[in-house]
Amino acid sequence: MPAPSKEDKLRLLSAMMESRHSDLREQNLIRQGKGHFHVSGMGHEALAAVSIQMQPDDYIVSYYR
Repeated sequence: MPAPSKEDKLRLLSAMMESRHSDLREQNLIRQGKGHFHVSGMGHEALAAVSIQMQPDDYIVSYYR
């Protein structure tokens, strides 16, 4: 696999930041009583970036700690 370009790196970073931001929004909704259940994905943001680089025949096995 070739090294990612600057644009690719920015896209990967954006995916990771979006994942973290959505997790924080969900936590805030729970605190406000506007939600009932939330499993935090903090620390797993890189999965969003990894999924962008995957090919159709690639596999990924993630876990929740």
